[in-house]
Amino acid sequence: MTSKPLVLISIPYTRIARVLLSDNILDIIKQRADIVVIGPFGEDDVFFKTHAAQGIRFLRFDHEVGKSRILTLLYAISETLRTSGYWFKHRRTGLSYYWEIQKYVLGDDGKDSKKPLKNVIVRMLLGIIGTVSNSWRFIDDIIGKQFFRLPDLDGIVSKYDQIFLIQAASWGVQDRSLAWNAREFGWRTVLVPYTTDQIWLNGYLLCNYSMICAQGSFEQRCATEYHSVPDDRISTIGSMWFRSIDEYCAKHQIRNSPQEKQRRQILYAGVAREFFPRESEYDALTALLAAGEKGRFGEYELIYRPYITDANERSEVVARVSAMPGVALQFTETDTTSLTAVNDEGIEHSTLSYLRRIAAADVLVMSHTTSLGWDAAYLGCGVVANFADATGVLARRNTHLRFLPGVGLDCAPGLPVAHSLDQLVDLVAEQLRDPAARASSGRGILAEWDAPATDLPEMLARAIFGPQSESSDADGTT
Repeated sequence: MTSKPLVLISIPYTRIARVLLSDNILDIIKQRADIVVIGPFGEDDVFFKTHAAQGIRFLRFDHEVGKSRILTLLYAISETLRTSGYWFKHRRTGLSYYWEIQKYVLGDDGKDSKKPLKNVIVRMLLGIIGTVSNSWRFIDDIIGKQFFRLPDLDGIVSKYDQIFLIQAASWGVQDRSLAWNAREFGWRTVLVPYTTDQIWLNGYLLCNYSMICAQGSFEQRCATEYHSVPDDRISTIGSMWFRSIDEYCAKHQIRNSPQEKQRRQILYAGVAREFFPRESEYDALTALLAAGEKGRFGEYELIYRPYITDANERSEVVARVSAMPGVALQFTETDTTSLTAVNDEGIEHSTLSYLRRIAAADVLVMSHTTSLGWDAAYLGCGVVANFADATGVLARRNTHLRFLPGVGLDCAPGLPVAHSLDQLVDLVAEQLRDPAARASSGRGILAEWDAPATDLPEMLARAIFGPQSESSDADGTT
């Protein structure tokens, strides 16, 4: 055994590395503990060499989910209890859309199908049972040693007296497995959420975390109201991803400077067609082009950044947009969409490209909602969420349930939302014309999703390692 603690950092998909492996976090940990990073990494020399030079070890997560059909079925039931039970329990307090949408198997461009009645009934019953928040853990207690134990990890942690686990995601078999080990062996656990859904939408939390590092007031409320986390286990430190953006912007002089440009840029960010019809994205581009031809935007350029996942889809988009003179295409960086792939030139190169492209925009229009809109707001762009959908797909999915009475859009009440193409054009024109409107649109996100801590290093150290008086084996399972 060694008296030096061990910190395990879970990186279940590549883009989390931009946050949990940032200097903000690593500099604090390296002073106090050894570090092992866990994830399903591909072979990428740049990624490994960069962090190996800092004394960080890597452990490849390789879980054979299909090894036993019975265990896999029980795991699926456990996960349904954890998620459906959560949505059912809170269906009257802001999550009704997410409970209702379970009735469908979502298809591309609205080609949805209703789940068989027996499946809906089973999920309903599991949702009712799952209102008891720890019901899913009962199954985990049965299957844990066979399903969640990680022999390679056992060999590492056995050498340490104190184990600390840092997670950013609250879903997936990797973090389910690590959370089970943390509960089983009494590790201290810390959640540093990255995207918007971890505390809000992804079901009951995987651990009774020793500390939750909320990004802002929205997640603080979710932790309190949805998960009954006591105040002394919530530390509102702000968005660690935004702090990483700060580092990139300072180092590489990235900034949004609309006042220095004569030609304004409208960047339209699409989402996966499973969630928003591609045809409605084309409709939005057509409406913006028509408004631009009428002089609504002054001198401008329109860039379309579709979310595509394969070569066939890319060819389809290229063919369609080529028939829209005045629309330029911008394809996404590998690291911003893939779960496991790493750009050939490394994560930093990809991230720089991503940030510079967003910072060049004056107004970012996003289909539905996407984390790219949050980043655009932080970089100083105007932001509009487009829910205009003439295909009727969003209406059939009861998307109106995301707009809460007296609140507005569930995750960002102050964010400007377009429900029609005319409204979309008006909002974009207003933000291009009025700097105050542009700034206000971003505040509609940032007010809920960031709360920069003035003493961030101290708060992070306390969150990860606990106050000096805290017992070293307190894990958050009490």
